[in-house]
Amino acid sequence: MKIKFIIPLALSAFMTQGCSTAKTETMWVGGLKTECNAGNLEAECLSVNKGEDLTTTSWENFYADIEGFEFEEGYMKKIEVEAIQLDPKDVPADASSIQYKFVKELEKKKDPRSSLSGNWILATINGGPINKMVVVPNLSVDLKEMRIAGNAGCNRYFAGIEGLSTQKITFSQAGATMMACNNENIEDEYLKVLGEVATFDFENDLLNFYDEDGNSILSFLKADANQVSEALNGEWGAIRVGELEVDEVVPNLFIDINDKKISGSDGCNSYFGTINNFTNDELSFTDTGVTEVMCADMTIPDAFLKAIVNVARYQLNENILLLFDGEGNELIAFERQ
Repeated sequence: MKIKFIIPLALSAFMTQGCSTAKTETMWVGGLKTECNAGNLEAECLSVNKGEDLTTTSWENFYADIEGFEFEEGYMKKIEVEAIQLDPKDVPADASSIQYKFVKELEKKKDPRSSLSGNWILATINGGPINKMVVVPNLSVDLKEMRIAGNAGCNRYFAGIEGLSTQKITFSQAGATMMACNNENIEDEYLKVLGEVATFDFENDLLNFYDEDGNSILSFLKADANQVSEALNGEWGAIRVGELEVDEVVPNLFIDINDKKISGSDGCNSYFGTINNFTNDELSFTDTGVTEVMCADMTIPDAFLKAIVNVARYQLNENILLLFDGEGNELIAFERQ
Protein backbone atom coordinates (compact mmCIF):
# COMPACT_ATOMS: atom_id res chain seq x y z
CA MET A 1 0.00 0.00 0.00
CA LYS A 2 2.80 2.39 0.83
CA ILE A 3 4.45 1.81 -2.51
CA LYS A 4 1.22 2.54 -4.38
CA PHE A 5 0.84 5.81 -2.44
CA ILE A 6 4.42 7.08 -2.99
CA ILE A 7 4.51 6.61 -6.80
CA PRO A 8 1.55 8.96 -7.58
CA LEU A 9 3.06 11.63 -5.31
CA ALA A 10 6.42 11.48 -7.07
CA LEU A 11 4.76 11.60 -10.50
CA SER A 12 2.60 14.53 -9.41
CA ALA A 13 5.64 16.49 -8.16
CA PHE A 14 7.48 15.82 -11.43
CA MET A 15 4.55 17.02 -13.54
CA THR A 16 4.05 20.18 -11.44
CA GLN A 17 7.72 21.14 -11.74
CA GLY A 18 7.60 21.05 -15.55
CA CYS A 19 4.32 23.01 -15.94
CA SER A 20 4.01 26.66 -17.04
CA THR A 21 1.59 29.19 -15.54
CA ALA A 22 -0.47 31.70 -17.50
CA LYS A 23 -2.40 34.92 -16.84
CA THR A 24 -4.26 37.47 -18.95
CA GLU A 25 -2.91 41.02 -19.37
CA THR A 26 -4.16 44.16 -21.13
CA MET A 27 -1.83 46.65 -22.80
CA TRP A 28 -1.65 49.38 -25.41
CA VAL A 29 0.73 48.72 -28.31
CA GLY A 30 1.86 51.89 -30.07
CA GLY A 31 1.97 52.58 -33.79
CA LEU A 32 5.73 52.93 -33.94
CA LYS A 33 8.80 50.78 -33.41
CA THR A 34 12.14 51.90 -32.01
CA GLU A 35 15.64 50.51 -32.31
CA CYS A 36 16.66 48.57 -29.21
CA ASN A 37 19.26 46.11 -27.94
CA ALA A 38 17.77 42.62 -27.54
CA GLY A 39 20.59 40.71 -25.86
CA ASN A 40 23.60 41.10 -28.14
CA LEU A 41 21.48 41.86 -31.21
CA GLU A 42 20.15 45.11 -32.68
CA ALA A 43 16.37 44.86 -33.09
CA GLU A 44 13.21 46.92 -33.42
CA CYS A 45 10.97 46.89 -30.36
CA LEU A 46 7.29 47.56 -29.98
CA SER A 47 6.28 50.52 -27.82
CA VAL A 48 3.80 49.54 -25.09
CA ASN A 49 1.88 51.18 -22.26
CA LYS A 50 0.21 49.02 -19.63
CA GLY A 51 -1.75 51.93 -18.14
CA GLU A 52 -4.89 53.73 -19.25
CA ASP A 53 -3.46 57.28 -19.44
CA LEU A 54 -1.78 57.43 -22.82
CA THR A 55 -0.66 61.04 -22.31
CA THR A 56 1.97 60.01 -19.74
CA THR A 57 5.49 59.06 -20.75
CA SER A 58 5.18 55.56 -19.27
CA TRP A 59 5.59 54.04 -22.73
CA GLU A 60 8.44 51.55 -22.81
CA ASN A 61 10.21 49.23 -25.22
CA PHE A 62 8.74 45.74 -25.37
CA TYR A 63 11.50 43.24 -26.04
CA ALA A 64 9.38 40.07 -26.45
CA ASP A 65 7.28 38.95 -29.42
CA ILE A 66 3.49 38.77 -29.19
CA GLU A 67 2.48 35.62 -31.02
CA GLY A 68 -0.44 36.29 -33.39
CA PHE A 69 -0.39 40.10 -33.02
CA GLU A 70 -0.39 42.22 -36.20
CA PHE A 71 1.49 45.52 -35.81
CA GLU A 72 0.03 48.44 -37.80
CA GLU A 73 2.24 51.48 -38.19
CA GLY A 74 0.55 54.71 -37.15
CA TYR A 75 -2.14 53.07 -35.01
CA MET A 76 -2.32 52.27 -31.29
CA LYS A 77 -4.10 49.08 -30.33
CA LYS A 78 -5.41 48.10 -26.93
CA ILE A 79 -5.09 44.33 -26.80
CA GLU A 80 -5.56 41.41 -24.47
CA VAL A 81 -2.71 38.93 -24.30
CA GLU A 82 -2.02 35.69 -22.52
CA ALA A 83 1.26 35.85 -20.60
CA ILE A 84 2.69 32.40 -20.04
CA GLN A 85 5.44 32.00 -17.44
CA LEU A 86 7.81 29.40 -18.85
CA ASP A 87 9.90 26.94 -16.93
CA PRO A 88 13.31 28.66 -16.50
CA LYS A 89 15.05 25.44 -17.52
CA ASP A 90 13.45 25.71 -20.97
CA VAL A 91 14.43 29.35 -21.58
CA PRO A 92 17.75 30.41 -23.21
CA ALA A 93 19.87 32.78 -21.12
CA ASP A 94 19.18 35.85 -23.33
CA ALA A 95 15.45 35.16 -23.93
CA SER A 96 12.31 36.26 -22.09
CA SER A 97 10.93 33.84 -19.52
CA ILE A 98 7.41 34.96 -20.45
CA GLN A 99 5.72 33.97 -23.71
CA TYR A 100 3.01 36.35 -24.96
CA LYS A 101 0.08 35.27 -27.12
CA PHE A 102 -2.43 37.64 -28.70
CA VAL A 103 -6.01 37.02 -27.53
CA LYS A 104 -8.12 39.88 -28.95
CA GLU A 105 -8.15 43.54 -29.93
CA LEU A 106 -10.15 45.78 -27.59
CA GLU A 107 -9.67 49.24 -29.12
CA LYS A 108 -7.81 50.97 -31.98
CA LYS A 109 -6.98 54.63 -32.57
CA LYS A 110 -4.55 56.84 -34.47
CA ASP A 111 -1.14 57.20 -32.80
CA PRO A 112 -0.26 60.93 -32.97
CA ARG A 113 3.40 60.19 -32.23
CA SER A 114 3.92 58.58 -35.63
CA SER A 115 3.09 61.89 -37.37
CA LEU A 116 6.20 63.45 -35.82
CA SER A 117 8.51 61.53 -38.17
CA GLY A 118 10.03 63.38 -41.08
CA ASN A 119 11.51 66.75 -41.97
CA TRP A 120 10.11 70.08 -40.78
CA ILE A 121 10.82 73.78 -41.44
CA LEU A 122 10.40 76.37 -38.67
CA ALA A 123 7.33 78.58 -39.15
CA THR A 124 7.07 80.53 -35.86
CA ILE A 125 9.12 81.01 -32.69
CA ASN A 126 7.66 82.26 -29.40
CA GLY A 127 4.40 82.98 -31.20
CA GLY A 128 5.92 85.25 -33.84
CA PRO A 129 6.81 84.76 -37.52
CA ILE A 130 10.35 84.18 -38.78
CA ASN A 131 12.35 87.06 -40.23
CA LYS A 132 12.69 86.10 -43.90
CA MET A 133 16.15 87.66 -44.03
CA VAL A 134 17.63 84.96 -41.76
CA VAL A 135 18.45 81.34 -42.51
CA VAL A 136 15.42 79.40 -41.28
CA PRO A 137 16.16 76.50 -38.87
CA ASN A 138 14.83 73.04 -39.67
CA LEU A 139 14.09 69.84 -37.77
CA SER A 140 14.36 66.16 -38.64
CA VAL A 141 12.61 63.65 -36.35
CA ASP A 142 13.72 60.00 -36.32
CA LEU A 143 11.45 57.91 -34.08
CA LYS A 144 13.26 54.64 -34.77
CA GLU A 145 16.45 56.02 -33.25
CA MET A 146 14.55 58.40 -30.92
CA ARG A 147 16.57 61.43 -31.93
CA ILE A 148 16.23 64.81 -33.62
CA ALA A 149 18.69 66.75 -35.77
CA GLY A 150 18.74 69.70 -38.11
CA ASN A 151 20.28 73.04 -38.95
CA ALA A 152 19.78 75.78 -36.37
CA GLY A 153 20.49 78.56 -38.87
CA CYS A 154 24.22 78.05 -39.15
CA ASN A 155 25.37 75.01 -37.19
CA ARG A 156 24.12 71.43 -37.25
CA TYR A 157 22.46 70.33 -34.01
CA PHE A 158 21.34 66.98 -32.60
CA ALA A 159 19.56 65.68 -29.48
CA GLY A 160 17.84 62.59 -28.13
CA ILE A 161 14.11 62.20 -27.51
CA GLU A 162 14.05 61.47 -23.76
CA GLY A 163 10.31 61.21 -23.16
CA LEU A 164 7.44 60.68 -25.58
CA SER A 165 3.73 60.09 -25.11
CA THR A 166 0.68 60.98 -27.17
CA GLN A 167 0.99 64.59 -25.93
CA LYS A 168 4.29 65.01 -24.09
CA ILE A 169 7.78 65.18 -25.58
CA THR A 170 11.13 66.20 -24.13
CA PHE A 171 14.60 66.40 -25.65
CA SER A 172 18.05 65.96 -24.17
CA GLN A 173 20.34 68.99 -24.20
CA ALA A 174 21.20 69.65 -27.82
CA GLY A 175 24.75 69.35 -29.10
CA ALA A 176 25.91 71.36 -32.10
CA THR A 177 28.82 71.96 -34.39
CA MET A 178 30.90 75.07 -33.60
CA MET A 179 31.21 76.79 -36.95
CA ALA A 180 31.72 80.56 -36.97
CA CYS A 181 28.57 82.08 -38.46
CA ASN A 182 28.74 85.13 -40.72
CA ASN A 183 25.12 84.96 -41.83
CA GLU A 184 22.22 86.52 -39.95
CA ASN A 185 20.47 83.84 -37.90
CA ILE A 186 18.32 83.09 -34.82
CA GLU A 187 20.36 80.06 -33.78
CA ASP A 188 20.87 80.93 -30.10
CA GLU A 189 17.20 81.73 -29.52
CA TYR A 190 16.09 78.62 -31.42
CA LEU A 191 18.30 76.19 -29.46
CA LYS A 192 17.27 77.76 -26.15
CA VAL A 193 13.57 77.40 -26.94
CA LEU A 194 14.04 73.85 -28.22
CA GLY A 195 15.24 72.88 -24.74
CA GLU A 196 11.97 74.18 -23.22
CA VAL A 197 9.67 71.90 -25.25
CA ALA A 198 7.27 69.89 -23.05
CA THR A 199 4.20 68.99 -25.15
CA PHE A 200 3.11 68.89 -28.80
CA ASP A 201 0.07 68.74 -31.04
CA PHE A 202 -0.90 69.11 -34.68
CA GLU A 203 -3.14 71.82 -36.11
CA ASN A 204 -3.88 71.73 -39.82
CA ASP A 205 -0.44 71.51 -41.45
CA LEU A 206 1.49 72.69 -38.40
CA LEU A 207 3.46 70.75 -35.77
CA ASN A 208 3.25 72.82 -32.59
CA PHE A 209 5.50 72.64 -29.52
CA TYR A 210 4.58 74.13 -26.12
CA ASP A 211 6.46 74.79 -22.88
CA GLU A 212 5.38 73.48 -19.46
CA ASP A 213 2.96 76.40 -19.03
CA GLY A 214 1.22 75.67 -22.33
CA ASN A 215 2.73 78.60 -24.21
CA SER A 216 3.28 78.08 -27.94
CA ILE A 217 7.04 78.34 -28.46
CA LEU A 218 7.75 76.63 -31.81
CA SER A 219 5.72 75.60 -34.84
CA PHE A 220 6.90 73.80 -37.97
CA LEU A 221 5.64 73.14 -41.46
CA LYS A 222 6.24 69.77 -43.09
CA ALA A 223 9.08 70.06 -45.58
CA ASP A 224 7.84 69.70 -49.14
CA ALA A 225 10.46 67.63 -50.99
CA ASN A 226 9.23 68.94 -54.35
CA GLN A 227 9.69 72.57 -53.30
CA VAL A 228 13.19 71.86 -52.00
CA SER A 229 14.07 70.06 -55.24
CA GLU A 230 12.92 73.00 -57.35
CA ALA A 231 14.89 75.42 -55.19
CA LEU A 232 18.11 73.41 -55.62
CA ASN A 233 17.75 72.63 -59.31
CA GLY A 234 19.71 74.72 -61.76
CA GLU A 235 23.12 76.36 -62.06
CA TRP A 236 25.18 77.75 -59.18
CA GLY A 237 28.41 79.79 -59.38
CA ALA A 238 31.02 79.48 -56.60
CA ILE A 239 31.79 82.63 -54.60
CA ARG A 240 33.96 80.94 -51.97
CA VAL A 241 35.83 77.61 -51.74
CA GLY A 242 36.81 76.98 -48.14
CA GLU A 243 38.64 80.15 -47.14
CA LEU A 244 39.55 80.99 -50.74
CA GLU A 245 37.60 83.84 -52.30
CA VAL A 246 36.70 83.15 -55.93
CA ASP A 247 37.81 85.89 -58.30
CA GLU A 248 38.74 85.20 -61.92
CA VAL A 249 38.49 81.40 -61.87
CA VAL A 250 34.81 80.65 -61.12
CA PRO A 251 33.78 76.99 -60.62
CA ASN A 252 30.12 76.20 -61.14
CA LEU A 253 27.68 73.47 -60.21
CA PHE A 254 24.62 72.29 -62.14
CA ILE A 255 22.14 70.26 -60.06
CA ASP A 256 19.46 68.00 -61.53
CA ILE A 257 17.53 66.48 -58.63
CA ASN A 258 15.13 64.57 -60.90
CA ASP A 259 17.91 62.66 -62.66
CA LYS A 260 20.10 62.65 -59.53
CA LYS A 261 23.01 64.15 -61.47
CA ILE A 262 25.50 66.98 -60.97
CA SER A 263 27.95 68.51 -63.44
CA GLY A 264 29.96 71.65 -64.02
CA SER A 265 33.43 73.11 -64.15
CA ASP A 266 35.97 73.29 -61.32
CA GLY A 267 37.42 76.39 -62.98
CA CYS A 268 39.64 74.36 -65.27
CA ASN A 269 38.23 70.87 -65.86
CA SER A 270 34.71 69.59 -66.42
CA TYR A 271 33.32 67.22 -63.78
CA PHE A 272 30.22 65.10 -63.26
CA GLY A 273 28.70 62.94 -60.54
CA THR A 274 25.64 61.26 -59.04
CA ILE A 275 23.49 62.53 -56.15
CA ASN A 276 23.85 59.81 -53.53
CA ASN A 277 21.70 61.24 -50.72
CA PHE A 278 19.20 64.10 -50.62
CA THR A 279 16.87 65.29 -47.83
CA ASN A 280 15.81 68.72 -46.62
CA ASP A 281 19.35 69.35 -45.32
CA GLU A 282 21.49 66.37 -46.41
CA LEU A 283 23.23 66.21 -49.78
CA SER A 284 26.10 64.00 -50.93
CA PHE A 285 27.62 62.93 -54.23
CA THR A 286 29.24 59.78 -55.56
CA ASP A 287 30.79 58.42 -58.79
CA THR A 288 32.51 61.74 -59.40
CA GLY A 289 34.60 61.97 -62.57
CA VAL A 290 36.71 64.79 -64.04
CA THR A 291 38.66 65.63 -67.18
CA GLU A 292 42.44 65.97 -66.85
CA VAL A 293 43.48 69.34 -68.30
CA MET A 294 46.35 71.16 -66.54
CA CYS A 295 45.73 74.90 -66.21
CA ALA A 296 48.17 77.66 -65.23
CA ASP A 297 46.71 78.07 -61.73
CA MET A 298 45.18 74.94 -60.16
CA THR A 299 44.68 76.39 -56.66
CA ILE A 300 40.91 76.91 -56.91
CA PRO A 301 40.17 73.85 -59.12
CA ASP A 302 42.10 71.51 -56.81
CA ALA A 303 40.41 72.90 -53.69
CA PHE A 304 36.98 72.73 -55.36
CA LEU A 305 37.32 69.05 -56.39
CA LYS A 306 38.62 68.09 -52.95
CA ALA A 307 35.63 69.83 -51.38
CA ILE A 308 32.86 68.54 -53.67
CA VAL A 309 33.54 64.87 -52.85
CA ASN A 310 33.26 65.57 -49.10
CA VAL A 311 29.88 67.31 -49.20
CA ALA A 312 27.38 65.89 -46.68
CA ARG A 313 25.03 68.77 -45.83
CA TYR A 314 23.65 71.90 -47.43
CA GLN A 315 21.92 75.10 -46.43
CA LEU A 316 19.79 77.14 -48.82
CA ASN A 317 18.86 80.75 -48.22
CA GLU A 318 17.23 82.61 -51.11
CA ASN A 319 19.93 82.65 -53.83
CA ILE A 320 22.83 81.45 -51.66
CA LEU A 321 23.70 77.73 -51.40
CA LEU A 322 26.21 76.58 -48.77
CA LEU A 323 27.72 73.08 -48.82
CA PHE A 324 29.19 71.52 -45.65
CA ASP A 325 31.06 68.38 -44.66
CA GLY A 326 29.68 65.93 -42.09
CA GLU A 327 31.11 67.96 -39.19
CA GLY A 328 29.46 71.19 -40.28
CA ASN A 329 32.50 72.87 -41.82
CA GLU A 330 31.70 75.06 -44.81
CA LEU A 331 33.23 73.67 -48.01
CA ILE A 332 31.80 75.79 -50.84
CA ALA A 333 29.50 78.81 -51.06
CA PHE A 334 27.49 79.32 -54.27
CA GLU A 335 25.28 82.03 -55.74
CA ARG A 336 22.46 81.20 -58.15
CA GLN A 337 23.31 81.98 -61.77
